[in-house]
Amino acid sequence: MKNNNPSKRRKPAVNEQTRKEQILEVAIETVAAFGYAQASIGQIAKRAGISKGVITYHFASKDEMMDQIVTEVYEAAARFMAPRIDRETTPAAC
Repeated sequence: MKNNNPSKRRKPAVNEQTRKEQILEVAIETVAAFGYAQASIGQIAKRAGISKGVITYHFASKDEMMDQIVTEVYEAAARFMAPRIDRETTPAAC
């Protein structure tokens, strides 16, 4: 039986992590292009040139993938904004 609890999953190998990051990148682009409702696992797989099985190997569900997309987008925004905010010397400049 597949363990869908992310905290209990084994740590992915480097090539698995790379594949997962690639899937997330295509998923982000798909959501941006078509919206959440049209960003099905099938649509993402098609755009990534992989089978749906590859996606479901890395993500238990669309919801889990979307949770990771939100996390990635927020983390990317923080990485982008933090150095710029830190350089400012007044609250008005931020």
